[in-house]
Parts: sequence; C-alpha cells; structure tokens
Amino acid sequence: MKKLLGIVISLLFVSILGFANESKITFDQTGSITEIISQVKQVASDLIPVPASSINPDEKVSKLKKWTVMFYMACDNDTEEWGVYEIDALESVGSSPQVNIVAQLDRARGFVGGESNDGDWTGAKRFYITKDPQSEVGQTQEEIYYTPHVSQVMEDLGEVNMASPGVLRDFVMWSMKNYPAEHYALIMMSHGTGYKDAESSVKATNYDDTGGSMAASAIKDAFKDLPFNLDLIDFKACLMGMIEVAYEIKDYAKYMTATEEMSWTPCWPAEKVMKELVENPNMSGSDISKRIVHHYGDYMDNDPQHNPHPNATYSAIDLIQVEELAKSLDTLAGTMMSGMSTAKPEIKGARAKTQRYYFPWHVDIQHFAELLVSTTQDETLKNAALKVVEQNKKAILAQYHGPKSAGSRGLAIYFPSDYPRGGYTNSLGFVKNYGWDEFVNKFLKKDAYSRVVR
Repeated sequence: MKKLLGIVISLLFVSILGFANESKITFDQTGSITEIISQVKQVASDLIPVPASSINPDEKVSKLKKWTVMFYMACDNDTEEWGVYEIDALESVGSSPQVNIVAQLDRARGFVGGESNDGDWTGAKRFYITKDPQSEVGQTQEEIYYTPHVSQVMEDLGEVNMASPGVLRDFVMWSMKNYPAEHYALIMMSHGTGYKDAESSVKATNYDDTGGSMAASAIKDAFKDLPFNLDLIDFKACLMGMIEVAYEIKDYAKYMTATEEMSWTPCWPAEKVMKELVENPNMSGSDISKRIVHHYGDYMDNDPQHNPHPNATYSAIDLIQVEELAKSLDTLAGTMMSGMSTAKPEIKGARAKTQRYYFPWHVDIQHFAELLVSTTQDETLKNAALKVVEQNKKAILAQYHGPKSAGSRGLAIYFPSDYPRGGYTNSLGFVKNYGWDEFVNKFLKKDAYSRVVR
C-alpha cells in the first residue's frame, strides 16, 4: 500500500512540475504554502490543464440549445423608439429551453416618447430576453410598448460605437460563448443605405450618432475567424437587399433577408417569427428566412394600426447562390460593353423601365435582365440576360413586394442613369472581383454629368 501511495504521489508531483513549467511558476522562492498557492491562483485560467472529458462529443452537441438569435440594435439615432419597442415585443415570447434570444441595444437621448415605461437611459446594454407575463403575441404595438422591460441586463457597456465592426464582432462572440447553440441567427436593426462604402460620409448601416456608420465592405470584418458561421443574417434596415451587400457576407452565413426598398420600422414583427421558432426549434435557417418574408408581407398588407406601404419589399436570399449570380452579371456586363455601340439604346430603354427604389440608382437585377431579354435583338446579349434571370431565381428563396414594387424580384444592384454615385469602390468584393462597375462607367460616358435622374 505504501509503495502504491508513493507512486501516486510521484506522478502527481511530476504533473505539478509540468504545469509549473508551462505556467512559468517557480518553486525556488522562499515563503509559506499560502504564498505559493497565491502564486498559482494568479495564473491565467486558460493555462490550467483541464482533465479530458469522458463525455462523447456527439452528446455535447445534443446538450446545446437549437438556436441562439442575436438582435444587434444600433439605435443611437432616431430609431431609438423602435429599439426600445423591439425588446418589449421580444418579451412577449422570451427565450425557451431550446432557443436563446439575446440583444444588444444602444440608445440615444430624447427620441423615446413618454408612453414607454423603460426609462431614458443611454449607452448600450446586453439583455437575455425572458418572457413578460404581461405581454402576449397579438397585442397592439401600443399595448406592448406600455410594458417595462423585464429581461435581465447581462452587461451594461456604457457608450459604444455600434458602427464599429469590432463592437459587432464582440457581441456575436459574447453570444456564442455564453449561449452556445447548434444554429445562430443575427438580426441587425438600424438605418441602411445599401452598398455605400468607405468613401461615403453616410455608409451602409448600423448608424451611431456618436460614431458614424458601418461601410458595406466592413460588415464582413465582424465575421472573420468566428468559431461558427451564421445560419442567417437579417438586415432590419432600409435598402440593404443588394447583391453588393450579399456578396460581402456570402462566406459567413447561409441565408440573408433584407429589403430592396425603404424599411418601415419595426419592419417584420419579430415576436411572431420568434414565437414560431420557440414552438418549432427544429426550423432551419431557410425556414426562418421564409417566415420573416411571410410575416413582413402580412404586416405590410394587413396591419390595422398603420397604412400599408405599397412600395414595400422583402426577400430571402440563398447566399450559396450569390457567387454564380455575380458571375452571370459579370458575363452580362462584358457582353453589354462589347456591344455598347449598337446595344446602348436597348440597354438604356430597359433600365428606364426597370423597378427602382428610394435611391433611383438602385435597380432590380432580374427585372432589368427580363426587360433586356424582351428588348434586344442580339442573341448573345439575350442569352447572357437569360442566365442572370436563371441565377437570380435560384438565389431568391422567398420574395414579397407591394403593388408599387411589382417589378421587384429580390435583389437590387447599383446602376445609375446619369453620373456615378459615391461609395462604389474596389473595397466591395463584388466590385473588386467582377466588371459591373466597368460596364456602368462605359455606359455613363456620354451621359455623365447630365445631372438628370431618370
């Protein structure tokens, strides 16, 4: 027995020496046992060896929740009221045993009306969303808005710049670390302008009155080297339904939902989509993206509290298909450039009839290609346009449009009619890798500086 005990003690001592060497702990100092233990306590926790787990990795996965849904609400601007409301609306559902709902809300000062009972704090806070017994899905916005927040504040961050990719990344990392799940969805709520990049004073999205806005090419910087890709990225923001935006995030998520047109806050009713997810946590990212489009359309068509918006659009995009769509647009751009001397009237006529949006240099991709097919007599150009139609149909999983946006097919593209608009730079992956910008510049050569938006 003494021999066995000696062996155990020896092995333990060898293990401690190995750990001490790795952790840069020395035992040649004088001092009490208490002082030595204190030295061990100061070692970073990630250096402390962890015994191998006896749990099967597959069993670990099964213990994860199905979904973590992250709401990133950059509302340090005049959308503050809707950010405050969104928390209230989410609390009509709350997290469940299979679904985590977390939020980071950044508030401004002075935009929230007196009807809110959530105080007038500023800065950013992180919430774990729990069910409010006083709120139910189906209540009016005013009824939900009267209820104060009940969800626990997990972190009070103070003033942060929500336009920073680092701040967005930190929120996603915090969510994944503290609320691990099999699937992740990120909803970004703020103003939006689409492709706008670093050269623009007003950029793509995530507006922060104290820190500017996030460039389209910077959005992807928040997602680089994450431990897991996202199943869904939704833009609860105006005009973000563009191929330039989809191309930036295609390597970091499976699906994207967004609008080609302006977005009327609070946009799609988050509580209805979250209720369906809580009731059926086995939904896929594709399922959720389609339900977002459905509920947005239903809200715009039938909301009794607000006038319907006939220009409204929303779409769900399969990001796996975006590269092939970009390639087909590159082929179309090259074909139009090579035949510009004869085809320009046809191109110009098709573009003039194409569905346009709040910024008229945002035009619907498929609608333009369809019109070009029906207009041109050039078979090579027609075939190139038909390929764009085919690829766009593959990319769009679901699409809604009001009666005044009948030409909408799911994704817009930059295509001004007269002079170049700012912010369309080589920092955008779509611009860097393909020739659509070269086509636009050639198309505009004779029309440049006419200052007439058609």
